[in-house]
Amino acid sequence: MESIWPQKGKRTLVIDIGGGSAEIIGVEEGVLREAFSKPLGAVRLHEIFLKDDPPSARQLHQMHEYIQAKLDTPVRRLGHAAWDRAIATSATAAAVAHAVARIPGSRREEIDRLRTPTTEAGIGPRRAEIIVPGVAVLLDFLREFQLSAVYYCRAGVRDGIIADLANRNVGAELSRLSRDQRREVEELGRRYGVSRDHARRVANIAHLLFTGLQPLHNLPPAAGKLLEAAANLIDVGHYVSDSGHHKHSYYVVSNSDMAGFTQRERLLVASLCRYHRKSLPSPVHSQYQALAADDRRMLLFLIPLLRLADNLNRSRQQRIRGIGCHVRDGRVVLEVASSHDIDLEQWGAERAGEAFLQVYNRPIAVERQPA
Repeated sequence: MESIWPQKGKRTLVIDIGGGSAEIIGVEEGVLREAFSKPLGAVRLHEIFLKDDPPSARQLHQMHEYIQAKLDTPVRRLGHAAWDRAIATSATAAAVAHAVARIPGSRREEIDRLRTPTTEAGIGPRRAEIIVPGVAVLLDFLREFQLSAVYYCRAGVRDGIIADLANRNVGAELSRLSRDQRREVEELGRRYGVSRDHARRVANIAHLLFTGLQPLHNLPPAAGKLLEAAANLIDVGHYVSDSGHHKHSYYVVSNSDMAGFTQRERLLVASLCRYHRKSLPSPVHSQYQALAADDRRMLLFLIPLLRLADNLNRSRQQRIRGIGCHVRDGRVVLEVASSHDIDLEQWGAERAGEAFLQVYNRPIAVERQPA
């Protein structure tokens, strides 16, 4: 089965085999003991040793000796006994897991422990060229540490770094409006009769979603500022008319002077307001198509987050105290901390979840956690 963190009460080894290097990490009781980065990447080994296809016995032997030499220090420092579990990550580990389990990559949740390599199908053509050195590293890792099996984990070292930074709120200020920018959008909202309490709450929820789902959307922190600004301004169109207010919000924001925002940023904020309800962008929407390709992509990933944030404060009673974002069994689960009934918010989030599914290709569920 796939490994799930945290590994409480266990001594765990982690190996992440990349293209240029392999990272070997020892963890005890959830605390890092020691980490090593060795030049054992699959691409690197292929380029250095495997000149022929298929590789000769001599080439394989030379590569094997090289791998053993590089593993010597980690094995001596970490020891080769009493490890409760070994976990392999990275695309190379995924390819091996697919082959061992004899299932396609699309069904990776069915992968069990890796024990016996096989030449059965399951390795894509892009990975086939470097699978030999990748498997060699993995096998020598098992032998040197005297391990009988290794678990596969979809998340990698990079995902762990992102999660750690998010948990420690590192860089959070880069995704939030500056004091002057926040003052500007709040003043614009006040001018058009927007409820400040509701706008602030939607903006805070949007920020939690943006940071919590960063591994899925992979957008730069600056995108979070645009999302926050739009969350404050989605209702300005009501000043013109309740009917089609999302389109009126676009007109108001795109034609307003907003100190601290470039013209591009103002148009992106306006576009987020335009698509915070009703239809998603389409080829017939000329204003959306006029944007740069990267901006269109960014908007597409931000729109479902804005819709979710707006619907998660649907009662306007500030029932939500916090949100945890998790990917579980192929779906996104929002664990909402609240001491109140949130049936209305859950219903609203389910409606917004249709757009989320279209963009992120994952269903979404909202679960209440007592605050």
